[in-house]
Amino acid sequence: DLDDHDLPVLGGVDEPEADPDESSASSRGAFADLPGSAAFGTLVHSILEETDFAADDLGVELAERCEEALRHRDIGGPAEVLASGLADALRTPLGGPLGGVALRSLPRGDRRDEMRFDLTLAATSSGAIARAVVDELTDDDPFGEYFGRLASTPDVPIEGFLTGSIDLVARTGGSYWVADYKTNRVSGSSDFATADLVTEMAHHDYPLQALLYLVALHRFLDLRAPGQALPVLGAAYLFVRGMRPDETGSGTVWWTPSSSAVRAVDRLLREGNR
Repeated sequence: DLDDHDLPVLGGVDEPEADPDESSASSRGAFADLPGSAAFGTLVHSILEETDFAADDLGVELAERCEEALRHRDIGGPAEVLASGLADALRTPLGGPLGGVALRSLPRGDRRDEMRFDLTLAATSSGAIARAVVDELTDDDPFGEYFGRLASTPDVPIEGFLTGSIDLVARTGGSYWVADYKTNRVSGSSDFATADLVTEMAHHDYPLQALLYLVALHRFLDLRAPGQALPVLGAAYLFVRGMRPDETGSGTVWWTPSSSAVRAVDRLLREGNR
C-alpha cells in the first residue's frame, strides 16, 4: 500500500473495487467461486499477516484464521473454501530466484509483515524515475517496455513525502526479497500465464510500486547493516488466485532488477534532478 501527501498516484492500487467482466476474468481451484473486490483483498491480506506459514498443521491454522476473519467480514464464501485456496498459495513453489521454495517454508523469524516505510522524495518526476531505471535494465527485462513507455510520456512532477507498507519482507538463505499479495482476477486469462500477469501488472502500475518497495527495502537494510550491502533478490507479485502447488511459479511474477538500478532510483529520490 502507498499513501502519498499531495503527490500523484504512485504504483496504482492494490485491488480493483470490483471484478472485471465475469465472462473474461478467471480464477483457479478453490478461489474460482470466491468474489473479487477490494474488501476481499483486504480480508486475504489480514489472514496472511496473522498466519504462521510454517505451522505444523497449516490446514488447521488457516481454518481457524479464516473462520475468525469471516465472523467479522462476510465475503460471500465459506471459510473452508477460502482456507483451501490460501493453503494452495502457501504451498506453491515460488520459482524465480527461489526455485522450489514456498511461503510454507518461511518461519516467523525470517519474515516481516506489513513493513511500514517513509520515503522523502526530492524534486524529480515520473519520467526521470523511469529513465533512471531503463538505463540499468537488461534487454529481456519483463518491465522494460513499461518503464520505456513511462519515460516517454509527459512528466508528472514529484516531490514530498511518501508513506507505505510492504505486504511481506522475507529472508531466504541470507538474501532478502519482498512480496505483494494480489487477489485480482485476470481478464482474458484462464491459466494465469506469466505474459498475462505481466500485462496485468503494467495496467495497474504495479512495476512502479515494486520499484518503490525495493528502494524502501534497500534503505531499511542500509540502516540495519551499514556498509554490508546485504543481497536483495527482488520483488515477487503473488496472484493468489492462480497459485497451484503442483506448478512451480504459477500465479507469480518476479521482478529482479539489478542493485545498480534500484540504487540509481534511490539517489534520484534523495537528491532530485540536477
